[in-house]
Amino acid sequence: MSALGGRAMMRLLTNAKSKTTYFWLAAGTFPARLYFVMTTALLCRGYTAPPELWVQESLENLSPDFWDGAKKTATEEKVQAHIRRLERELQKLKT
Repeated sequence: MSALGGRAMMRLLTNAKSKTTYFWLAAGTFPARLYFVMTTALLCRGYTAPPELWVQESLENLSPDFWDGAKKTATEEKVQAHIRRLERELQKLKT
């Protein structure tokens, strides 16, 4: 939370109540629905965070059986496309 400016900024960014931000702090995780909003805000400030903070599975946690042939290629392409979208959004926010 501190990377995004503390609890007050988190409330503004997510439209959450003060009590909710205390809950997030205690739980050590954020709602999955806020993943894109918060990771974009972090990128704008020069930070990143592991997807597990939003109870998202990291690509590294996928079964080795998943990473075969076409599945691996398709997933890598989707990840790269997502990164490009995030970079474009970051550029828009910087202008």
